[in-house]
Amino acid sequence: GSDMNVGYLIDLGEKTRLSKIELLTKTPGFTVQVFGSTGSKAPETADDPKWAKLGEAGSVDGDPAEGAAPSVPPVTGDKAGDGKLVLPLKGAGADGEYRQVLLWFTTPPAAGPTVRLSEIKLYD
Repeated sequence: GSDMNVGYLIDLGEKTRLSKIELLTKTPGFTVQVFGSTGSKAPETADDPKWAKLGEAGSVDGDPAEGAAPSVPPVTGDKAGDGKLVLPLKGAGADGEYRQVLLWFTTPPAAGPTVRLSEIKLYD
């Protein structure tokens, strides 16, 4: 298939309350899932149950492919072509605090199999 299944891991150094993430990108059309973990070391695999799913977005910064319903719908308010995505995160823990954050890319951008992020911002 055309799935990517590539991850980008961020260690925040300490447990941090997270409410949203902003991604700046020039490669529209990809799908991203965001996971959080509270441990000082990240779980070994992306499907480890220690990861809490905080949010996901399909067709990031792009319009869904014509005639194909994306398996993950775009986030409300994600304007195609503006170069950014603001994704609200659901705090899954009692305190909504995470130390490890995993960006997991499943569907590649429309232009090819490379996701480019110029900036990642996490907000509490």
